[in-house]
Amino acid sequence: PDRITQAVAAFEGRGDSVPRGTAIGLPTSVGRLVPLPRIPSEHEWELLIAELRTTFGGKGTVTSQGGLREWSHGQVHAFIEPTATGHRLRLTDSNAAVAGVFVGGSILAFSLMIFLLLLGKDVPGFRFAVPAFFSLLGGGLVVGSATSLPRWAREQEERMEHISRYTVSLLAQPDSTNQ
Repeated sequence: PDRITQAVAAFEGRGDSVPRGTAIGLPTSVGRLVPLPRIPSEHEWELLIAELRTTFGGKGTVTSQGGLREWSHGQVHAFIEPTATGHRLRLTDSNAAVAGVFVGGSILAFSLMIFLLLLGKDVPGFRFAVPAFFSLLGGGLVVGSATSLPRWAREQEERMEHISRYTVSLLAQPDSTNQ
């Protein structure tokens, strides 16, 4: 019966994805809410922090206030917080790479302005070298930012699903520190 309970908890432990935050159709934030079978003990919280550090690749910062616990590393946050029916794990992450699309677009607009100014001039030499340089720079920023965000969102959602399953599986077992 214990193994069945653990298997069901691990299967159902994915939680619910929070709708992605988006800007101009690109993902800018991801998250997951996971109802927990019980509140983790101090030892279980430490095990979860160790798994978070391994999964997200950083030491992070641990804080607690009353019944709230938090681990954060950059923009990645993991919270254990009370709900009306018990406790939940809330995972969030955000990415500001969409700013690269806006900056790149601004650089492209600047290069177009320079191109139009030079178009009517009779300037000897490489008169379109500067607008071409800025066009490549701006275009690279736009393409690089726009293509990296969907991959980032998928990878972070997979990591969050792993942490969700790990946490629910860990808490599906009786707390061994209280025995």
